Amino acid sequence: MFTGHGDGSFDNSQLIYSASRPVNLTLFDLTNDGLKDLVSGHSDNAIYWAENLGNGIFASEQMITGSAEGYAIDFIDVDTNGYYDIITGSVYNDNVEYFLNQDGESFSPAHVLMNSSFSPHLVKVKDMDSDMIPDIIVSAWNNDLIGWYKNFNNQTLVFLTLLLQRLQPQNLYSSMISMEMVRMKLFFL
Repeated sequence: MFTGHGDGSFDNSQLIYSASRPVNLTLFDLTNDGLKDLVSGHSDNAIYWAENLGNGIFASEQMITGSAEGYAIDFIDVDTNGYYDIITGSVYNDNVEYFLNQDGESFSPAHVLMNSSFSPHLVKVKDMDSDMIPDIIVSAWNNDLIGWYKNFNNQTLVFLTLLLQRLQPQNLYSSMISMEMVRMKLFFL
């Protein structure tokens, strides 16, 4: 980690933790303390997190799973306990799964949302139907599709519809999802 001074200069680097072949790094407050914690996915099929303790200090890393490479990571409060959970898509095991955040201290074993040969490559959390409840969008590598999991709250996520197909969704990023385009597509389904 490099701490910036706001003038284009940085302090010397600080090692937060060392893990094999990181493919994804993201910062997100998982402990509800206002500090961004570090979550990392690795090509050796591991996902880790480290709590931000403040003042540039992080706790030791904790493994969340060793069976999902973590290319696709996003956050949603599946169980509505006030702590954001981690959702992942894994080409390695063909799963879309989530890990329940247990009061900012640890994560549950995986809850599989989808297991198929679709090779889910990216997951994004967005409110697709304007009900103020975030839903899950999944892009699948093998079948070039994008699907929508409707969130009914309290761990009820249901695959609602195939949104788009044959789009090369491996290049899908949150900023590229046009909710208007998707809603138009849903209108014609």
